Amino acid sequence: MHNQNEAQAPDKSVLFDIERAVDPARRHRLHGGALTTGVLKATEDDFFVEEVLGFKPDGQGNHWALFIEKRGLTTARVVDWLSQTTGTPRRDIGLCGQKDRQAITRQWFTLPIETFDLDTFAAQTPLAGIRVLDITRHGKKLRPGSHQANRFVIKITDIPDLKVRKQQISERLEQIRINGFANYFGMQRYGFAGNNREQLRHFGAPNSRAPKRNQRSWLLSSLRSWIFDTVLDSRLATKQGMQASPGAVCKHIDSNSRFVLEENDLADAEKRLAARTLQLTGPLWGASVQLGGGQSAEWEQAAADCVLTAVGKTTWQKHLHNWKVEPDRRALIAYAPDLSHQINAQQASLTLTFTLPPGSYATELIAEVIAVE
Repeated sequence: MHNQNEAQAPDKSVLFDIERAVDPARRHRLHGGALTTGVLKATEDDFFVEEVLGFKPDGQGNHWALFIEKRGLTTARVVDWLSQTTGTPRRDIGLCGQKDRQAITRQWFTLPIETFDLDTFAAQTPLAGIRVLDITRHGKKLRPGSHQANRFVIKITDIPDLKVRKQQISERLEQIRINGFANYFGMQRYGFAGNNREQLRHFGAPNSRAPKRNQRSWLLSSLRSWIFDTVLDSRLATKQGMQASPGAVCKHIDSNSRFVLEENDLADAEKRLAARTLQLTGPLWGASVQLGGGQSAEWEQAAADCVLTAVGKTTWQKHLHNWKVEPDRRALIAYAPDLSHQINAQQASLTLTFTLPPGSYATELIAEVIAVE
């Protein structure tokens, strides 16, 4: 999968198709195009996700930790309900991440003890359509991304040619289990029907007013995701793009520590990439100088320039600077080593069970196999 050849300098006009990068039907995939079609989330029961904290709540401290199961509700709606029911300001409610609405989801929340009346809360939960699976004490507020993983059980239905493609699908899933999948951001990152991208253009126009404070977060998330996805799509479009090269930024798979590859690191890096103890990363764009060097950094800068130019480069560079947005990194490939599957040819369905790290999207794993509606 990797060699020691340095990545070729990017040709912007060929490589960086910023619309393709955010189109699930056109994105380049690690294993090629989807093998067939299917239906995702035909019912809420077809999509189950559960947070894996990776640690036990303390059992003591000044917060209540609640493990809640919800159906047909966004995480934001649950936070609103918790705030209204307990009198806790929304900003004081802790959580690890957002979960799907059309699904059965289980996730943790924390609320300060001083604003939380346990009896009142217990009386109201049946009316809200949620189940409290566990409640205990914890020493601090949960923060986004503080959990270890998300565990999924997903059923894809209405696969038209499943009997014929059964072996091919099984082989593709085994490739994903071994080699991972392209770690794109999911389409929800760009808002309903991709509307966030139009909003980026709107706020990037000359003389446009600055976004309000409550708009900054989702606008920045969409902008940084778009740049990352453009880098990843362009790299997958070339033979050299996913190879280790001088200046590329790697991270250890079991930690968040990163380092920049030097020429004399390449041989060792190849072995560690193959052994999945090391990952190549792409940029989450910020105001200051991005980590990395050489042609790898040139590649990322070229991709960022394409996206920023499309949305108003001068304006958005100013916003990144004024809001002090720090650059970060994200793995180009995500792994699901526990991926397993069950095919029901009679029901034309495929059930997948797997665990992903925070921030990786189940829909992007599925897209390597099936184009879903």
